[in-house]
Amino acid sequence: MQQDMEQFFGLLERRIATLRLVAEGLRDSREAFAELKLDAIHQHIAQQESFLRDIHTLDAQLDSLGKKLAANAGLEPGGAGLPGLEDRLEPADAQRLRLLLSSLGTIQADVRRLNQVHAMLLRRSRRTVDILMNVVGNHTGTYQPPAPRPALTVPVAAGS
Repeated sequence: MQQDMEQFFGLLERRIATLRLVAEGLRDSREAFAELKLDAIHQHIAQQESFLRDIHTLDAQLDSLGKKLAANAGLEPGGAGLPGLEDRLEPADAQRLRLLLSSLGTIQADVRRLNQVHAMLLRRSRRTVDILMNVVGNHTGTYQPPAPRPALTVPVAAGS
């Protein structure tokens, strides 16, 4: 059971670390959204999607291993869960589990708050884009489409 607990602790630590990366990414993406930098926005979205896939995988592994640990500890499936398991661990492991769960709760609350801020920023960005589209749409005759740019040519070295 100790090996399974170490693996469980490792998965919890990875989930916490990944959630910290999600939070950092949400903070870093504010500037790109505020300034409507499309390339940076797409990069941040791809990064967040990757983090969320990782979290989904970690959650599945944590769920599976948690059920195995609960069964090994003689707990009923869907019963007390981690708190019930904590009572059956060595004191050092129980303390480590409490610390990890506390850290997990803290970072989850931080990500939840950052998601709310990010949602507000997206709504405001959407309003800005709508206003700009309305201005351009109402002045179709005023603003002409940009002239096509000539294709770039690459000089070819003689003898190639």
